[in-house]
Amino acid sequence: MGGGTMTELKACPFCGKQTATVKHSRNWGYFVSCQCTAVGPGRATAQAAKDAWNKRTEPAQAVLPL
Repeated sequence: MGGGTMTELKACPFCGKQTATVKHSRNWGYFVSCQCTAVGPGRATAQAAKDAWNKRTEPAQAVLPL
């Protein structure tokens, strides 16, 4: 394989499965799509689409008064 960096896709944030793949559309550019129908944002390159899919904000922890 080439010397480029291969980014692994994280599991789908909706179904939790590792079935997401990078696809290309003439209208949207590159995007990540899961079998559960979840779709990541369109980007100019496959790598940018992977990075956008993998960028996740962790949910805030609930702070309850004691």
